[in-house]
Amino acid sequence: MGGQANDEARLTAAPDAEAEPARLHEELDAELVRAEIDIHLSTAGLLERADVLEARAREAGLASRVRRARLLRSDVLSRRGALADALRLQVETLTEAELDADRMMCARAHCLLAATYDRLAELGKALRSAEQCVRLLAPGDPANWRAEHMMVLALSTSYWRQGEIDYTTFEESLRLARELGDPVLLLSVMNNFVYVTVTRGEERAAEMTEEMRRMADREMPQGIPAAWLDTIAYGLMVAGRLEEAADFAARAVASAPHDQVEPITFAMCILTQAKIERARGNVSAAVERATTALTVARSAGVNEALGRVLEELSELAAENGDYRLAYVYLRDRNAALDLYQGERGELHAATLQAIYSVEVERQQRLALEALADSDPLTGLYNRRYMSRRLTELVQGPEELALALVDIDHFKQINDRFGHEAGDRVLTTLGDTLRTHVKALGRPDAFAARIGGEEFLLVMPGVDAARAEQCCRRVRAEVEAGDWDRISEGLRVTVSAGVASQQVGGDASSLLSRADEQLYVAKRGGRNRVASEALT
Repeated sequence: MGGQANDEARLTAAPDAEAEPARLHEELDAELVRAEIDIHLSTAGLLERADVLEARAREAGLASRVRRARLLRSDVLSRRGALADALRLQVETLTEAELDADRMMCARAHCLLAATYDRLAELGKALRSAEQCVRLLAPGDPANWRAEHMMVLALSTSYWRQGEIDYTTFEESLRLARELGDPVLLLSVMNNFVYVTVTRGEERAAEMTEEMRRMADREMPQGIPAAWLDTIAYGLMVAGRLEEAADFAARAVASAPHDQVEPITFAMCILTQAKIERARGNVSAAVERATTALTVARSAGVNEALGRVLEELSELAAENGDYRLAYVYLRDRNAALDLYQGERGELHAATLQAIYSVEVERQQRLALEALADSDPLTGLYNRRYMSRRLTELVQGPEELALALVDIDHFKQINDRFGHEAGDRVLTTLGDTLRTHVKALGRPDAFAARIGGEEFLLVMPGVDAARAEQCCRRVRAEVEAGDWDRISEGLRVTVSAGVASQQVGGDASSLLSRADEQLYVAKRGGRNRVASEALT
């Protein structure tokens, strides 16, 4: 796992040596957000930006931000059609994030997986990842994610609806984008919302198209991507505003070659021009535009677009009374769609093979990493995992509480009752800690065995008072436990020290403060909990 050596070294370094400047983190986060938003405009230059951001994050030992930059790279690959490479990178990153209980990057990986699965025509998998990418988000996560992830879910669920769509999820995505106030993200969300309403013939389509048009002119007068211009053009055409539609369609066609759009987008932009000219009664101009779209679609080898263009040419030929030509176009259209369906079948088979291959590798790695990160006696995480994960959590967007839990007089237990009894005490306490951590309701909280009889509870998003209550419940349960079932006369108690921090800090000082509180508990007579909240 990248950054592990750095993470462990920083946990043992002196605070002054290990502290990373908050400004570095903020600048890196800001540049990642900007790149994640800019990708909605164009993928041009973003592979290079992703590589630079990953290198900077790796140099600083920030594993979660390394993953975030890698996911940015995968998004570029997916949008450019390198779907197998994108899928592998996204699944690999998801696996690493799951192993590190890196909730934020799990959410982000699922968001981008949903988009890649959609492009691979795997709508069921896309929907499952879309649900996960929203469910895993938490307050304090990047605001651009909240809007984008909600839109991914809205699009994924709309694909499954044959009847009326509930636009609540679309509207929530739009609200979140407005709240953030970034014009690029806002227009990206609006584009998807408008496209769905227009293509489904919703009454609100004309109103939303006009809102998007005004927003584009107001917020981005320098220009917007070809796909967004095409959406506006199509919406204006449906609304009967043909002159304005023609203007936006021309702008879309002019912009497409510079946006590094998917091949199908360029052909479809030209096809929109043909439809507008046809609606204006300019049949010859419509034929000329459709013929150009046909050339573009053929040269790009996109049979889906080819079928749509041939259908338009067939209808135009029929309008001109040339039914023989209309039949030829219709025959070619059916052949193109048959090829498209065949390609989708091949794509489906290849996708299943790729997914299976990646998933097998993923499960093997999860199993190996779980062994490497687990304490063999208790099944809890070990110091290796704790060191790596704690460094990430202290840099996260939420407060963090730690509790060091130590078995009182454990050496005497081993000496008097034997090491087998001592091992059973450790496993029983491990089960108790696991249960109480799970009860916190935080999937990223965990317990680790970090020494012989010493354990650590790591509780992100939990304040000091709640962490203290958790430890008091653990202490009471241990004291009241039926230890005679292990060995008659055995009694076990624990002491715990609790420390917490708000957003920002370092792992070493937080661990030291928890250790100081554990010392306070032991000095006070053991079998008790000491917390900074009480001092």
